[in-house]
Amino acid sequence: MNSSLTDVPGFLVGHAQDLRGATGCTVVLCPPGTVGGLDVRGSAAGTRQTDSLHPSHFVDEVHAVLLSGGSAFGLGASGGVMQFLEERSVGYRTSAGRVPIVPTAILYDLGLGEGKTRPGPEMGYRACLNSHGGKVEEGSIGAGTGASVGKLLGMLDLLRKKTGHAPRVNALATLFDGRTKYARAVVEEIRGFFGARTLETAIRPNVALRQAVSGGVSILDFDRTSNGAQDYSALAHEILRLDTSADFEKHLDPWPALAPQEKEEEAALRPAQ
Repeated sequence: MNSSLTDVPGFLVGHAQDLRGATGCTVVLCPPGTVGGLDVRGSAAGTRQTDSLHPSHFVDEVHAVLLSGGSAFGLGASGGVMQFLEERSVGYRTSAGRVPIVPTAILYDLGLGEGKTRPGPEMGYRACLNSHGGKVEEGSIGAGTGASVGKLLGMLDLLRKKTGHAPRVNALATLFDGRTKYARAVVEEIRGFFGARTLETAIRPNVALRQAVSGGVSILDFDRTSNGAQDYSALAHEILRLDTSADFEKHLDPWPALAPQEKEEEAALRPAQ
């Protein structure tokens, strides 16, 4: 056991990367009969053939999954994976031959290395050749080659130099469902690391929030009575409370009161103080 995907018999993982370009891709080759699923979060996702993961889709089998750098350009790396599988007669059977099903997702890493270097079919094919069972290499390899955190720090440093003030950075829990032990444990870990910099407000998963994003409108304009609007209102109050005097609330519009049932749901979802 190596605590990775390859602990499951039949799954193979392969990496390929260009270190100078600071980009790469990672492929997961699946055993026969693998059924996939998908949860897309955020408003700037880059994917290919992920419709096949929908429960209502006609094709109910996944032959490989590809994760790639290169932003939307990196989606082309899946062509190499499809070639690799087709050469081995792996794919969905059609009258014209087998068609490999390879859902693909990308991340943006163009600003880290040489932006003109992106994963393509050759790199996707090479990742398949490198696939193996056993322990999976982690970190800055494959799709993780150009993955990075802390991109905001450069902007914060620029703000500090321009304004002469040090910006404050706080931690905020989102997609928080207080009914699950896992969510509560994650929040406790965040608080243990960030301490007093962890905001008390948590943003709960909310259908209205997703609908507002899809429509390109503010949750406050979409549905002021939704949990999402309530949470972001609470967040605004908390942030203002950090930097303003106690009488700031008189300048804010009142929010509609919650019904008794909504209050109970809100109490269950919010993190313990």
